[in-house]
Amino acid sequence: MNYKFLSILAFLSVSMWLDFISILTYVGYELELSAFYVALVSISMLLPQAFLGKLLAKIVNKYDAQTVLVWSTIGRIVCTVALVWIDSIYVLLIVLLVRAFFLGLLQPIIASQAKKMAKSQGGRFSSILNMINTISKIAAPSLGGIFALTLGERYVFVLSGLLAFIALVLILANPLKSSQSEKKAGEEASTSTDLSALLPFSLVILFISGLSAMYTNLIPYAFNFYSVPKLTLSVALSTSAIAGLLFNLYIIKKNPQTNGFPMLHFFNAWILSAVFFTGLTLSMLTGKVSLVLIPLSFAGITVARAYFEVFSNSYIYSHDSREAIRLATYKQSLVSVVGIGATVFGAIAFSYVEPFQVLLTMAAVSMLICFVWILVFRGRQQVLYSK
Repeated sequence: MNYKFLSILAFLSVSMWLDFISILTYVGYELELSAFYVALVSISMLLPQAFLGKLLAKIVNKYDAQTVLVWSTIGRIVCTVALVWIDSIYVLLIVLLVRAFFLGLLQPIIASQAKKMAKSQGGRFSSILNMINTISKIAAPSLGGIFALTLGERYVFVLSGLLAFIALVLILANPLKSSQSEKKAGEEASTSTDLSALLPFSLVILFISGLSAMYTNLIPYAFNFYSVPKLTLSVALSTSAIAGLLFNLYIIKKNPQTNGFPMLHFFNAWILSAVFFTGLTLSMLTGKVSLVLIPLSFAGITVARAYFEVFSNSYIYSHDSREAIRLATYKQSLVSVVGIGATVFGAIAFSYVEPFQVLLTMAAVSMLICFVWILVFRGRQQVLYSK
């Protein structure tokens, strides 16, 4: 396991979450934008990854991973620090689009290096990556909050840029190992996954990520609508963070191996996700009991999401470098498209229907399709994914 590379990813992850939280806070409180422009900001952070997946994969496949990582990190630093001086919404949207493009290169780079970094430890490697992301989401609000209170909201972007710069120094000091002979061998050995094989994987990504995006975008509004105390949300976020860390530690210890398409694991993650989202929806109407039920639901949702991320990434990393890059960018693009769709759908749906009805319907539909999915594709698993 290459822990130097993991430390680079840790700095980049904290920087990314600092950016994300600060951008939303900045446009909401500093620029005081309308709901329409806030939605545009959210969409701009997803657009390049949603629709330029093939270009991102082509760049990582064509050029040396070290070179791409260096220049994409430099691009991220420039875009992040530029946010300190931006007051125009139109300039902000352009910078966020460029920043999102550079961010979109990271996952295919990780996929290109996965076999070299993880060797036979695919499950452990994926879990460590997921743990880094979880810890970053916990650390970023605290770091950002301290800087925002003491120096001002814009200086959080300076901190984020500094962390990305530290990552850049580490990248230059510890270059990624790659060779043209390995890349050519990978190109010759690689066999592109056909549409019939991508379909079952696409449905898993679509419904697990779609449900997660739906709730992420709509839960704050729903909690306010049903007068759920802010304390409950704080307790729920802390509980979910602990659950995520414990689950990842468990996976790291077990180090499961992914041989072919992990259908049973995907089914379990999908069902758990739908069940706990249903529980969360029902918990909002339970009064004082919600103080217990909502945090438990959040914990279950986090575990289900981590379960999916670990095994989906482990499955991706089990392929040769070229195909792993293709699958990583495909997954990233589909998740981003779903995020945009959920943002638009949520803004429209909540204008006409109560949150409870929308959320419960989405969870029930997801659960139903999950059972249809396992019945349709279970018999074809060995044919499509045997190696």
